[in-house]
Amino acid sequence: ETTVRWSASTFHGHTTSFWCISKRSVLVFIWFQFVWFFKPQLIMLKTMYRHAKKHPGLIPQFFFMILGMGGASLYLIRLAQGPHVSWDRKNNPEPWNKLSPTYQYKLVAVTTDYEKLKKEGPDF
Repeated sequence: ETTVRWSASTFHGHTTSFWCISKRSVLVFIWFQFVWFFKPQLIMLKTMYRHAKKHPGLIPQFFFMILGMGGASLYLIRLAQGPHVSWDRKNNPEPWNKLSPTYQYKLVAVTTDYEKLKKEGPDF
């Protein structure tokens, strides 16, 4: 017969209580949350794999679709980190005023040499 102690006990010199959570149980909980959250995506990937096995001509389409989605996601992340976006309105309400004139904010600058630019206007 198993009895459960509700008082504190000693385990390898450390005092633990009954409600102590082990690292393993936390990892198992995180794993189940991950699987539950991504289950539709996993089912979709499994379906894509089955279709690619039946119809090999779909493989380039899946490849370029995933490549395009990944590129769009990376570009969205790059835009969100730009100098024109203010994430901290209390400490830095206007981050674009703190940029130097040589800061290249465009992805590709064809004709502009940002190293030769000089600041025009007052400091804020």
